[in-house]
Amino acid sequence: MRKILVGGYTDSVYVSNLYEAIINETRSDNLFYCFKLSKTKRPKESWENERFLFEKFVPFPFVLYVKSLLRIPILTILRLLIVKIAMGSKNPVTHLRFIKEQVHYYLWAYYFEKVLKIDVFHCHTIIPDYLWISYYFTSNVKIIYSIWGSDLLRIANPYAYKMSFAALQGADSIVVANVNLREFLLVKFGHNLQAKVSLNYFILSERIFNRIDFYSGKQKEISNLKKRFKISLDKRVIIIGHSGDCADQHMEILRHFENKAISKQLVFILPLSYGLTEEYEKQLIDYQSTSSLDIILQTDFLSFDDLAALKLAADYVVMTPISDGNSAFLIESIYAGSQCIVGSWLPYGRMIEVGLPLIEISALELIPERVLQVNTSATDRDITAIRKIIRIEYLSRNIINKWNTILNNQL
Repeated sequence: MRKILVGGYTDSVYVSNLYEAIINETRSDNLFYCFKLSKTKRPKESWENERFLFEKFVPFPFVLYVKSLLRIPILTILRLLIVKIAMGSKNPVTHLRFIKEQVHYYLWAYYFEKVLKIDVFHCHTIIPDYLWISYYFTSNVKIIYSIWGSDLLRIANPYAYKMSFAALQGADSIVVANVNLREFLLVKFGHNLQAKVSLNYFILSERIFNRIDFYSGKQKEISNLKKRFKISLDKRVIIIGHSGDCADQHMEILRHFENKAISKQLVFILPLSYGLTEEYEKQLIDYQSTSSLDIILQTDFLSFDDLAALKLAADYVVMTPISDGNSAFLIESIYAGSQCIVGSWLPYGRMIEVGLPLIEISALELIPERVLQVNTSATDRDITAIRKIIRIEYLSRNIINKWNTILNNQL
């Protein structure tokens, strides 16, 4: 029995789906721990009592805690600080905070390795804040980085790049979601990483797809959801983006619909349940209050039933973020039968290759025209064929088995 520590974007439902599938479907006897990072406080445990996916942390023995304090790698931390200063950091207050944070990260790396005695650290991002703990592990802990898209594509800061580069060079295994991301990673961080890189999808929960199947054709339930969410029954529904991140370009898209005749026939829904900052929420509310468009800001997390019904209610889905990986939201929307308009700059080539219908646009101003042109009445035969493709490509047991192999190869 081995121990695997899970870090990175652990709030994502797709992370819990992954380990739930590995534990239940492969009868894995490994123990999984999961934490949510804090820069100054004890890493918060992440486990789901309802499904008992993750183990609880044990106390940090006082003797080991004192021993860890005596072994703080001061020279390593100072070397990292020098790199930070060399990259342009000039604020002494920031430097002191950085030293404090590094001590904190080291202590918890020590705890995870010496107290929990983990064998593998599986980190779901390469953003530097999440990498520091792995920086302080010894070579006894094998490290896997799984990269799902935006975090890789949006690394531009020289310091963030340097830290991510060092982390990837020291990794034992790297997993990416598609060929586009693999090639981007190799160009950006070096082709010497190629032997470490493998391709695999995130595991999607069958629950949402099963609920979409269940509600398909049940117009009464879908109409009831529209009434609850104050969605006009006589308008077509267009969902813009999949998160509250401004990189989804919500307002930029909406501006192209202003003063267009077709806009009177549409209600625009913005799913903002995660990734939304207070500042950006205020901007969206201000825009909504002055716009002539019928805009709904959907900020609550939805149940699987409401999520399935909403996807079935959507006539169109617009996915044109600045960057993306393999979008589960988009796959679910295609499964529900929505007409999906996507940016041609996004790495969705595999979806098109296997036969999923996507409408590509090269510029945001083209979206209203595409909405006007697209026929939203897909036949039952079309939907059946699309759903079969998705279940074979994205819900196959082979995906789970491959994940289990990736983890076990490090044990």
